[in-house]
Amino acid sequence: MEKKIMNLFGNRAANPRLIVREIFASHPDPDQAAVAWSRSVAREAGLDLQKDQVRLIRELRKRDTSLDLACATFMVQEAARK
Repeated sequence: MEKKIMNLFGNRAANPRLIVREIFASHPDPDQAAVAWSRSVAREAGLDLQKDQVRLIRELRKRDTSLDLACATFMVQEAARK
């Protein structure tokens, strides 16, 4: 049960930036690829990067079930910032 809960919220010791770079490692610039994907999901779902961050986090996690909450949150924050 503990492991299930940990997977839901992610590993607090893990750095979301490093995990996102691993996920997008096949791209020349993994950080930019993550931002671009997050923005494209927001556009497709009709979500505003500033106002709909919680909904976008949920949408990213629906589309890629390997994303934990920390990584999805990090990706949305980065996409909204740049």
